Amino acid sequence: MKKVLTFTIAAIIAMSTLAFTQVHAQTAPTPTSPVGEGPKIVFADQVHDFGDITEGTQAKYSFKFTNTGNQPLVVTNVSTPCGCTTPSYTHDPVAPGKTGEIAVNYNSTGRGGQFTKVLTVTTNMTTNNTTTITIKGSVSPKPAAPAPAAAQPSKQN
Repeated sequence: MKKVLTFTIAAIIAMSTLAFTQVHAQTAPTPTSPVGEGPKIVFADQVHDFGDITEGTQAKYSFKFTNTGNQPLVVTNVSTPCGCTTPSYTHDPVAPGKTGEIAVNYNSTGRGGQFTKVLTVTTNMTTNNTTTITIKGSVSPKPAAPAPAAAQPSKQN
């Protein structure tokens, strides 16, 4: 009788442990990728100041970035606040440890005064897949064109 009771208690404990681990395994969250893995974009600088530019200037700057993650990084989109700012960027996957760039062109034609343009960069990172880069500066008016020279009266003899 003692053996039967010991066997029954051991069986109950074993079944309880098995049931607990199965329920726990079904309810525990499973991360899509371990912490610290995946692509990660890191910019050398996220803000560029053009300083003072003359109206009509096509101001250009390239933001350099590095993929510090352990999987390929893909820039999927760069959105701009207006048509005066045009981006072009690396479309191919950037391998871990490698660099890419986002070139930005600011058209100052017809614009004057201070400007700040924030561009949103969207990537394939698994968390925080958007980041921003910023260009800023000041547009001065074009210098006035020199007045045409007055016509010289011709001398008649």
